[in-house]
Amino acid sequence: MMRRLASILIVMVLVGGAVNAQQASAEKSKKELRKERKELRKRQLQISQDSIKQAIEEHDFTLRANTVKSRRGQTLPVDNLINFVQIEGDEIAVQFGDILAVGHNGVGGITYQGKIQDLKFIENEDGKGFSVNVIFNSPGTIHAASVRLDVNGENVKAQFTDGPRRATLIGSFERASESLVFVSPNRSDRILFW
Repeated sequence: MMRRLASILIVMVLVGGAVNAQQASAEKSKKELRKERKELRKRQLQISQDSIKQAIEEHDFTLRANTVKSRRGQTLPVDNLINFVQIEGDEIAVQFGDILAVGHNGVGGITYQGKIQDLKFIENEDGKGFSVNVIFNSPGTIHAASVRLDVNGENVKAQFTDGPRRATLIGSFERASESLVFVSPNRSDRILFW
């Protein structure tokens, strides 16, 4: 009886040690999986950022805005088919609109269209992301207007400035050649909601 009890005890210790070793290896694999997922996400963001940079260099870029932020900090959800920044060839279009209203440009807002005068890339110091400054002339402006595109991974935002008029568009990227945005042919020199 004593031998049997000793044998059972030895088997339990050995089985307990094996189970403990399996748990340690499982935790190690969780850490490895987490690290692999983190590296995969980092690579995906870099690929996305590189494709955005290539599209801007090729002048085939559209930022479809889901949110517009005014100079006073008001944030508005917007329709991304009529609120965008589009660079196509040497032309740029910045459009703001509201699908519920009829505005000066036919889509409840304003459209700036013009020729790009200057386009400069600026790499961020931390190596994450980049910015692009675009200066252009539009018939609706007295002086040159500007757009600053900030790209960090998949996040894209554009800060539009025309003298005292400023707004920030936040949204997603797509190539202008594949974009379905509606560029209004009408222009205006007044903005209703700024």
